[in-house]
Amino acid sequence: MVAPLRQCDALPEIVASRSSRTCCSLLAGLFFVIGLGLGSPPAQAIPDLGRDSAVICDLTLLDHPFQTAFGSYPSMAQSLGASSCFYQWSHRSLIRLTPDQWETFWQRFRQYFVLSLFDAIATSVPLANTWLHEEYHRAVMAVRGIDSYNEVYELDLFAEVIQVSGVKDEQLIDLKLNHNQDLVRLAAAGIEGTLELNYDLQKKQFFDGITTYNNFLYIYNYIGVVSYVGSGTSDLSDRLKDERTDQDDPEERDFVGHDFTSWVYDLHRPNEPYQFRGTHPSGEGVDRYRGKRDLTDEEEKFLNLQGKLIWLNLVDPFWLNLSSFRWSDTTRWNFKLRHFLTSHGYTIDAVVLSRSPQWRQIVTLRGYRNAYRWYPGLEYELIRLPLTSKFSLSPRLAYWQQPRDQRFKTHSIAEGGMGSVTLHYEASENWESFLEVGGKTAGWLASNPYTDSVVETRTGVTVVFQW
Repeated sequence: MVAPLRQCDALPEIVASRSSRTCCSLLAGLFFVIGLGLGSPPAQAIPDLGRDSAVICDLTLLDHPFQTAFGSYPSMAQSLGASSCFYQWSHRSLIRLTPDQWETFWQRFRQYFVLSLFDAIATSVPLANTWLHEEYHRAVMAVRGIDSYNEVYELDLFAEVIQVSGVKDEQLIDLKLNHNQDLVRLAAAGIEGTLELNYDLQKKQFFDGITTYNNFLYIYNYIGVVSYVGSGTSDLSDRLKDERTDQDDPEERDFVGHDFTSWVYDLHRPNEPYQFRGTHPSGEGVDRYRGKRDLTDEEEKFLNLQGKLIWLNLVDPFWLNLSSFRWSDTTRWNFKLRHFLTSHGYTIDAVVLSRSPQWRQIVTLRGYRNAYRWYPGLEYELIRLPLTSKFSLSPRLAYWQQPRDQRFKTHSIAEGGMGSVTLHYEASENWESFLEVGGKTAGWLASNPYTDSVVETRTGVTVVFQW
């Protein structure tokens, strides 16, 4: 419900909503100056890739079964690709409007200021971060046949909150009864999209050498995620609940309210009927929103832990202007940590990226966690392995142990994994088509809306705009 721009309201007991943007900008500005590098332009190009002035848009045109079975648009893959393209294009266009050379601190500062101002103001327009946040929420509902509306399309850039509306109480009651793991995942899916946006841009920066000047966006997104998760155990969640009591029509209400109080509430109470939340203060429908006062001590303690662990996402050299590290004359590498809230608890990833003239690869070591124990996971991905002068292949394989039935309170193990292969055809230097075929067993996977097993096919185009 809460748009990323408003997430800085959540920074512990700092300021009220109207002044939160100033607070957010000041904190982001502090990290922005650190990441400025003082001696070099941001996101330096990887020397031998030749795409430092490119915008690379991966656009999925058909996502099966998301479109073919559910008739919904966009999927997570489609919204992520569109948002990534939006930010690359916007940043590159703004740089062209401020053509100063990066020779002095003040020249760099002037260009950074323009970019950071854009990222702060434009966050609530279609294709930007808030839109992506809400589309990730919507995608989880779509695979259970629940239609919804993203109110970013209302173009209210200064709204206190932005909702996903059009959802009936009966649909949420049914989702809770039959698929509680999806109701839990649904609440946390918005920040999943934000973290995935950073990661998608960083992979393009590392493997393709793009320099679309995303440092401030990375910082801004991380601050938004950290502050929003941390706000679940502050008075903000109660204020948000109390201030949204004037909507008489249940379908005009947001589907969840504060994302993370609802997430931890349903995570701990898989068997409690949804309607046990009580009646909405208007007298119509279910009182959907959860606040801090609705949580038990156990639930509040667990959410407070997530507010601390979410800081692990800042273990990320990219936002510090470190695009890669030299391993040898021909090999570069980088790393990062990732923390996600999931349908069974949370996961912590350790990611290593490496590239050489022969190999481009990602290795991810995962730890899945529920109330009682850790479950291990491992993923390996090759990026565009050449087959011929025109064709290349990107295989991806993952193995995991996760809690059985995505339960928070269980010791049982469900083994599983995913596998996919993407065939790329380079029609020209600036145009490529791709076909991805893959499947996964039951379990949680970032940027995949299904907690059940599924076989998927995606097809689309990669367009490279050179400046």
